[in-house]
Amino acid sequence: MFSSITSIPVWLLLLVASTAIGSAGLRYVDANSTSPALPYTTWSTAAHTIQDAVDAAALFDEIVVTNGVYATGGRTVGTNLLVNRVAVDKPLAVRSVNGPQFTVIQGYQVPGTTNGDGAIRCVYLADGASLSGFTLTNGGTRTNLDTGLDDCGGGGVWCDSTNAVVSLCILTSNSAADGGGVRYAPFGPSSILRNCIIYFNTAPHCANYNPGATINYSCTTPLPVPEGWQEPFVGNITNAPLFVDYAGGDLRLHPGSSCINAGLNAYAPGPTDLDGNPRIVTGTVDIGAYECQGQVR
Repeated sequence: MFSSITSIPVWLLLLVASTAIGSAGLRYVDANSTSPALPYTTWSTAAHTIQDAVDAAALFDEIVVTNGVYATGGRTVGTNLLVNRVAVDKPLAVRSVNGPQFTVIQGYQVPGTTNGDGAIRCVYLADGASLSGFTLTNGGTRTNLDTGLDDCGGGGVWCDSTNAVVSLCILTSNSAADGGGVRYAPFGPSSILRNCIIYFNTAPHCANYNPGATINYSCTTPLPVPEGWQEPFVGNITNAPLFVDYAGGDLRLHPGSSCINAGLNAYAPGPTDLDGNPRIVTGTVDIGAYECQGQVR
């Protein structure tokens, strides 16, 4: 029996080697929809659950989700027994309208044991799928690694390849036998993390990142060391990120944080940060989801 691993609240800005996903069409999700109806292509006929919209979607569609707590529905994938609250089993883009403060995907943890046969992971992402702007919480997995790592890893999210993208999400209070918050398929190509904060996660081994991951201009610990086949890593720091109020959930950077001006501009995900403020304030991008708008060190 393997001990559980529980994720501590932390922003995840995870940028991986992805290809652009086109939009063949839009499908809408509203937990309070009064008249859901296939194919969920208008707000007036929006699906009640994210999974219903995923099931109805064609390849490369975009699933647009409005405010709410999504804690019903789910699917298994392939021969796995673990249920996922949302199983994005094809290349789709799933995004929230107003961000993780207002849009929550909630899994299920077994009372008394947290992980077990009845647990439900928050999200499964297939090759080419993406997820943006959600809080993923209360996810769990099965406990026996003999049943398959993808049944026991990533209580918050399981990514089936590095062409699965998670961005601008909060992973908090998830648990698993391996990788409490997020886990990648172990036999695929390595994940790529840039301008990311990967901190405060716990596990018996590899708490913050998987061996073989390519990490540059990020804040994590221990200092990542490349495998023999990888190029040298650059720009990484191990200092604690120093958030404004970590315990209270305010993960904006304190003006004294070592993450300020420590990223690489070429890796900036866009012109604005998670608050909609300018992404680069004093010439060099900050590491993490937020750009410090105040006085820097």
